Amino acid sequence: MNLAFAFSFQLLVPILVGLFVMRYLRTVLWRMLTDLCGTFERAEFWVRVSAVLMAAAPLLFVLATSANPLACSTSELVCVIGLLRRTCIYTLVGVLAAVGTVATIVRRYIPQEANEPRAASIVERSV
Repeated sequence: MNLAFAFSFQLLVPILVGLFVMRYLRTVLWRMLTDLCGTFERAEFWVRVSAVLMAAAPLLFVLATSANPLACSTSELVCVIGLLRRTCIYTLVGVLAAVGTVATIVRRYIPQEANEPRAASIVERSV
């Protein structure tokens, strides 16, 4: 594995995974933000901000924790496995951090009254 391929892998995997997760959440996030923001334009802005966060957070984690290419030769199997492992781990950490951040922020703006009737109906069903 040459150095250019290793670096390309470290760039593309986090970005593609982040974009995949954003594509998966986009419809639900769009509906929720449209309801919370009141207009399509405001919701579109926040959906796009979320998309940038989802793509950038995994990349940030991977690049911040990547090993020095001069410290380990990319022709050694141990180095290649370490690179693949670190890239996958920190991509997952970045995606979880981005999704958690967006979910926490959106949750703060959901009115508490909206949650109460649903909770009451769940309690009634279990009785």
